[in-house]
Amino acid sequence: LRGTHAQLMVGANYRTVDDIVHADPGALCAAILRFATTRDGQSILRAGPAPDLERIATWVAHASAAEPARAA
Repeated sequence: LRGTHAQLMVGANYRTVDDIVHADPGALCAAILRFATTRDGQSILRAGPAPDLERIATWVAHASAAEPARAA
């Protein structure tokens, strides 16, 4: 993840890989997009666009793929 993406997830209260992997995808996307519209979220994005749903789904897929590596 890029730093910006990680900051958006933390701002949306998804702070660990486990939080992300076990989250309801719809709830996770909604939380990130909701946070992205806040003053803090806009500061992180530096007036750039919020991530789209496909990009957020990619983050979740990457977190899921990293989970087995953490267990080893």
